[in-house]
Amino acid sequence: MGMDNLGDGANYAFINDVTYVRPKVPTLYSVLSSPPNITMDPTIYGVNTNAFVLEHNQVVEIILNNNDPGKVSHRA
Repeated sequence: MGMDNLGDGANYAFINDVTYVRPKVPTLYSVLSSPPNITMDPTIYGVNTNAFVLEHNQVVEIILNNNDPGKVSHRA
C-alpha cells in the first residue's frame, strides 16, 4: 500500500500498485440484476475495478503493509 499523485494534484492510495476506481454501476446492483451464469465473471463489475469474485463462504485474508514514507499526519 502506498500513496501517489496521478497528476491532477490529488493523492491516491494504491494497493498492489492499483488505485481504486469506482464502478459506474454499483456492484450490488450488478450482481442482483445480472443473469446468475455471469455473476462470477469479474468483467461485469466494470473496467479497471479489479474485482475479486468470491465463492459462497470463501474466506479471504487481507494484509495491508503501508509502504508510504509520507510525513503528513492524519486527523480523525
